[in-house]
Amino acid sequence: MERGLQVLHHVFGVPVETLRDLVQVSFVHDWQSDPYRRGAYSYALADSKEAARRLAAPVRNTLFFAGEATDFSGHNGTVHGAIASGQRAATELLLTAGSGLRIEREAL
Repeated sequence: MERGLQVLHHVFGVPVETLRDLVQVSFVHDWQSDPYRRGAYSYALADSKEAARRLAAPVRNTLFFAGEATDFSGHNGTVHGAIASGQRAATELLLTAGSGLRIEREAL
């Protein structure tokens, strides 16, 4: 959690202590030491694109989500889906921020 707070401090200029006070709950799982990890992959149930869209929805246009589980273009559960969702989330952020950068449509 500390690394995340440091990144938020760097990006937004909010003191780490203030950010720490705003955190209600946090959880970290050490997958490397988990004897039951054994590897897995996510999969989508039939007709679950809407669930991925809801999972990917930004919160108050300030918190954006990416990751293979948020891909609703048919590549969930894959590295390609993770990359595509990262591009989508970055595009959403730039459009929301009004960065003035030219954004290629195929990035969406």
